[in-house]
Amino acid sequence: MKKEIKRGFRCREVILISLLSSIVFLVVGAFVGYYQSNKIEYKYKDINDQKLQEFIEIYESLNEDYYQDLNKGELIDGAIDGMLKALEDPYTTYMDESEMIAFNERMNGDYEGIGALISIDNDGDVIISQPFDGSPAAKAGLMPFDKIISVDNKSAEGLTTEEVASMIKGEEGTTVFIKIKRKDEEKTFNITRKAITVDYISSKMYEKNNKKIGYISIETFSSNSYIQFKDELLALEKKGIDSLIIDVRNNAGGYLDRVSQIISLFLPEDKVIYQLETKDETIKVKSYSKESREYDVVVLINEFSASASEILAGAFKDSYGSEIIGVNSYGKGTVQRTYTLETGGMVKLTVEKWLTPSGKWINDKGIEPTVKVKLNDSYYDDLNEKNDNQLQKAIEVLAK
Repeated sequence: MKKEIKRGFRCREVILISLLSSIVFLVVGAFVGYYQSNKIEYKYKDINDQKLQEFIEIYESLNEDYYQDLNKGELIDGAIDGMLKALEDPYTTYMDESEMIAFNERMNGDYEGIGALISIDNDGDVIISQPFDGSPAAKAGLMPFDKIISVDNKSAEGLTTEEVASMIKGEEGTTVFIKIKRKDEEKTFNITRKAITVDYISSKMYEKNNKKIGYISIETFSSNSYIQFKDELLALEKKGIDSLIIDVRNNAGGYLDRVSQIISLFLPEDKVIYQLETKDETIKVKSYSKESREYDVVVLINEFSASASEILAGAFKDSYGSEIIGVNSYGKGTVQRTYTLETGGMVKLTVEKWLTPSGKWINDKGIEPTVKVKLNDSYYDDLNEKNDNQLQKAIEVLAK
């Protein structure tokens, strides 16, 4: 069954895996989920299910008879986490109260930590996707693609980005010990945490062949990203730009309603942003802004552009006719809903697939660029715009 929606669609977050934010600055990363959490309504007032009863009996036996004292909260946390892991879905996860608070702080742009985006690579390892300019992480020498081996001598193997981010986060002035692997070499860093306030949007303008080319980088789709993006866009338009580059490389995702707002600045109301597929129906979500634009837009993506970033790239590719430059994106094509538990934690559950405007499911495949350009390895030896061949290709395309 097909249904079309223009306005009033349900607010969702885009949750990674969570490259930052599920990609996550010391976040996480790639994820799609609902923007507002829902309170779980408990259906099992009277527990008659045999397996649930068995669980309760084991829990009570442990508390009564185990030879050591137990932390009841840790037992329940472990049970919830194990139940979700049994689904073998990396995007259905449990956060305890401290992890949820840390996550919300990071997504609001203010937290205490080292100032870096983290994400999951294709091998399932947690990596540094982007240190923020001037942050403790950048000053210490952490670089994109550094694989996090351990935090304070605790292994990061098999952990989610949220779990690693929670380990790295801490009070301002305290020190965290991080071991990473860069290519074939292991390195260690002692980094002093500080209060981080992140502006996730930055802009500039390039001039070539008498063309004014705007550039906006989106590091994550946080709660204030739409407002920041629109401010930067209007400032560039006042300067008379002829075209625009939107850079979502290393962006693991964020709030779905924020990326929808950004895309709606460009697309007329009859254009599809993305589609949602449930067990019973496919819903087309359309642009809902009175604004639209007609100048050329190029979108830069890479293998760590996930979730909301892929929604943006897919919308510009299918509905705006944009060139997409880079390499195939991460490939996260599912949507999560967040549930706030009465005990203070949070559960993220996969509830839907999302599709591009043309109906493609990009899960495990990614958005395919229209112009394939692999970033030069030499760029990370000298982080200079002139060595950024993906950016230079975008400027070249728009300067014609």
